[in-house]
Amino acid sequence: VTDLVHGPNSGNATANGVSASTQGALIVAEIIYQKNLKDFTEADFENLAKYGHSKEIDRSVFDGEGIHIAQLLVRAGLSQSVGQARKDLHDGGIRVGSMYRALPDQALPALNRVINFVFPVKADQLIYSRYLLLRKGKKHYVVVITK
Repeated sequence: VTDLVHGPNSGNATANGVSASTQGALIVAEIIYQKNLKDFTEADFENLAKYGHSKEIDRSVFDGEGIHIAQLLVRAGLSQSVGQARKDLHDGGIRVGSMYRALPDQALPALNRVINFVFPVKADQLIYSRYLLLRKGKKHYVVVITK
């Protein structure tokens, strides 16, 4: 879209004539929509953080009892309030990509639909001990990065 509006050589074009922002969007789209979460590499998460939607959250909120999924959705910017987050959870549109095993033989990490409304997200569920993928519906996602 950027290339259509501003032309392929507007700003920072790469060697193949595609702008850096367009290249970043293509990288994110390929990772999010074409790759299975179990195949994500740490570099994929770094690219999502760099070019996509990401939110840094202090690691301490995941320690101990963890953070309630509704509160995490608000902190990550996927929901405007805890009430809205609970509604989104009730509607079944929230998925969490983590090291949480919903089924005994499930490959990890996995993108699971949240069915437990008091689901606590804990430090041991972070992918590569640092990342978490939150998805609302098909198009809205945030990569949570712990700092």
